[in-house]
Amino acid sequence: MIGFCHMRGEVRIFALDRIKMLHETKETFEVLEEFSLEDFMGRSFGVFKGEPVRVKIWFSPEVAGYIKEKIWHESQEIHQKDDGSIIFEAEVAGVEEIKFWVRYEREPQSQQSPLRK
Repeated sequence: MIGFCHMRGEVRIFALDRIKMLHETKETFEVLEEFSLEDFMGRSFGVFKGEPVRVKIWFSPEVAGYIKEKIWHESQEIHQKDDGSIIFEAEVAGVEEIKFWVRYEREPQSQQSPLRK
């Protein structure tokens, strides 16, 4: 969820599963005309943002089909290997979210190389 953070005084991304309590109010808001969701999200991979990083991730043949069937990021490239494994490449904004994805989304796989531009 994207919203204005009163504590930090800026537009931020909020993870819905981390919100512990909600209170309905009568307050309303209007999205500023100059706000662009595309510009705000940039090349983020999930909710984290950061400096652009080119990543290459190897996925084993056991999970390659699952990874290939979905568009995970607009810049993704998938390279099929002879052994049935794949190399997933993308330019993402920061590596925090993709590190989480690699660690917990599917096993086994390993990060080959984050390449900073």
